[in-house]
Amino acid sequence: MYYTQRRILCTLCVACVVLAPFTLGLDLKYYWDLTGGSKQRICNDAALSNPDIVKQLQSIAEHYVKQIHTELAVLVRNNPVLLGVGRAPIEVRGANKPEHVMCGFEFMRNTHMVQTASGGHLEPDKDGCVLRVWASNIIAYTPWDKRGRDSACFLVHEIEMRASYRLWLSEENNDLDKTVRALIDQRFKEMCDEMKKLQTAEDKAADTEQ
Repeated sequence: MYYTQRRILCTLCVACVVLAPFTLGLDLKYYWDLTGGSKQRICNDAALSNPDIVKQLQSIAEHYVKQIHTELAVLVRNNPVLLGVGRAPIEVRGANKPEHVMCGFEFMRNTHMVQTASGGHLEPDKDGCVLRVWASNIIAYTPWDKRGRDSACFLVHEIEMRASYRLWLSEENNDLDKTVRALIDQRFKEMCDEMKKLQTAEDKAADTEQ
């Protein structure tokens, strides 16, 4: 019994050492070692404490995601595989979730379902496309895709931001694949650079620990 209680006490002490910096808002160097649940709690508390920062992040996310959406629509003229991408609805955070940062869209055309041991997923046909573009903080819902690509992950006032996309075209559209990726990568870089202007010194230091 004594050893059990001692083990529990030691565990609690370690947790306090790791989490104390966040509750005091002084040190983020342990952030990337935390569990997903702990990160989400920190992000939620930080977002509620910094509503003006959240509004700015949301505005930046919407600007660049909508720009990607518009520029991709222009490609339809010469690349019918993207036909309809300009009509794909853009999703933003709900009015009742002011602590969320989220903007994104999905476009699926001529796809088929493939079942694997880990579950099913959509793959494009010869003239098909699977595309997801999202910018959000970690407490906002976004479609999770294990084959997706996180192009950025960083902190802004202890709010973890992510910019990610998933593009899947058939082999016949390799040239288009390169064009679309270059466009999204460039706009994501611009978006992240704009968001990082809002970072604190602690945020920047924590990012170096990833």
